[in-house]
Amino acid sequence: MTNQHSFLPRVFFIQNCIRVLGDTTLVACAPETSNAFKNTQHQMAKGTSQKFTFSKIFTDKIGQKCFFEEAVLGTVKEFISGQNCLVFTYGVTNSGKTYTIQGIQGDVGIIPRSLDLIFSNIADRQWDGHMLKPHMFCDVMSLLPEQEEEERKKKAALLKQAEMK
Repeated sequence: MTNQHSFLPRVFFIQNCIRVLGDTTLVACAPETSNAFKNTQHQMAKGTSQKFTFSKIFTDKIGQKCFFEEAVLGTVKEFISGQNCLVFTYGVTNSGKTYTIQGIQGDVGIIPRSLDLIFSNIADRQWDGHMLKPHMFCDVMSLLPEQEEEERKKKAALLKQAEMK
């Protein structure tokens, strides 16, 4: 049986394709082995590098807590105050998206920190009533007093089960 990938080189060279120019700017260059580089060389294009500007560039030296405070905390606070918000990660495979979102035990990421902040700030905003119940995926239905009492009992039973675990 032959190796299906025998055409791949045995040694891979890491090419420096990204240069950080400051806290907000970086230059990305196409690797010399890429089609983008080869095509622009043949077409006599003005170059294979592009300059990108961001609000902030974070290095691998920054910790989860600092990253959360600088990049996400403001958005979570806006969400708590009633704004619709979205936080997402984008990047190539193995660039650290899952680590940034989840973190590790002892150094949690964006989601655990966001949930902690949200749930620690809703105590005075919780509604104890059960007059409304979700219906389907985008509607609610009003409950009669006896239905409301039934929902209250269901909630108490669920919370009691959670305390036992």
